[in-house]
Amino acid sequence: MLLNDRLSELRTERKLRQEDLARKIGIARTTYAMYEQGKRNPDYDTLQKLADFFGVTRGYLLGDTDNPNEEIDAELKNLLEDPDFMVAYKEYPGSPEEAKEDLIGFLKLIKERDERKKKK
Repeated sequence: MLLNDRLSELRTERKLRQEDLARKIGIARTTYAMYEQGKRNPDYDTLQKLADFFGVTRGYLLGDTDNPNEEIDAELKNLLEDPDFMVAYKEYPGSPEEAKEDLIGFLKLIKERDERKKKK
């Protein structure tokens, strides 16, 4: 299932209008409508806002998994235990927890992109 299908399905299940959803996440209705039409893709921050709003993962929205609440997979957990990764994490500016969340988000984004490439 593609992003536009997932967005439409989730919004419809919650009986929301496009305008209401767009307002809740801080974007224009026309922008959101383009996401559902498959004419435009959200940026990382907007994708995360949508995932948070619906209570699902970005991977679920992108169609990489059919499990809407899939946790960080084993590969990412292993990465968090990698000493080299932890050195980079400790050198990252900002609070440690914020840095960790940013790096995990970035790694998930890269993984999701690579999985979408494999499907093509």
